[in-house]
Amino acid sequence: MEIVAAYFEDATEHSRQLLYALEAGDAHEVEERAHALKGASANICAGPVREAALQLERAGRSKDLSQAPQLYKVFKKEFQRLMEYLKPLVSEG
Repeated sequence: MEIVAAYFEDATEHSRQLLYALEAGDAHEVEERAHALKGASANICAGPVREAALQLERAGRSKDLSQAPQLYKVFKKEFQRLMEYLKPLVSEG
């Protein structure tokens, strides 16, 4: 459960920073935050979140954020689903 709790805390912060980077149009920071989220999500086998983060990472790396709002919507939906699933597990720990 420690891994899940750490993911819950760290991923929430990375997600917040990802949104700030998107709002600022900071492609490098989008790439960095999405990369962190991708790796953390892979560690807990959260495939849909990992895939959504990968798409955002690629957008940041290419410095083309034109599709980022749509990509972020997908990421946010998957991330929120995962957080709702994990919340009871973290509360129990």
